[in-house]
Amino acid sequence: MKNTILTLATTLLMLASCGPNTTPPPPPLTDDQHYEGLISVAPGTGSEFTLEGVAVILTVAEDGSTVDIEMKQVQFATAMPLKLDITIPGVSLTVLDTGGFEFSADRIVPITIGGPNERFTITDIEGSVDETGRELSFSFVCMSLPVSYTGERRFAI
Repeated sequence: MKNTILTLATTLLMLASCGPNTTPPPPPLTDDQHYEGLISVAPGTGSEFTLEGVAVILTVAEDGSTVDIEMKQVQFATAMPLKLDITIPGVSLTVLDTGGFEFSADRIVPITIGGPNERFTITDIEGSVDETGRELSFSFVCMSLPVSYTGERRFAI
């Protein structure tokens, strides 16, 4: 009898320790997603410029087909006189089976200083958000310079 009770207690203890997965679900695509990270311009060329603490906001369209990428107070070189807010609108979005998503576009005219700005035309943009929604990475070419960004999601407190 004691063995039966001991076996039952052990089994219940083991089942209780096998609780549900505590990993938070990926963020809904309808929310603005805020990231903070590092932008690198011309990586590997010997004249690389980096800027830390760059805030990026992803805003997914209501139909889930595109994403706007808003980079806050960014500059691409030490000699650039101003830091700009740059929005890359309407980048094609694909939701992955894993829960993350990828985005890409061949050529987009970004919005800076109140309107579209051909001077900063973005080409060859591609990037992704991992399945947890915590990591963002993307790359593109602007003014003939390769640019890359890696960041982590900032969650509201």
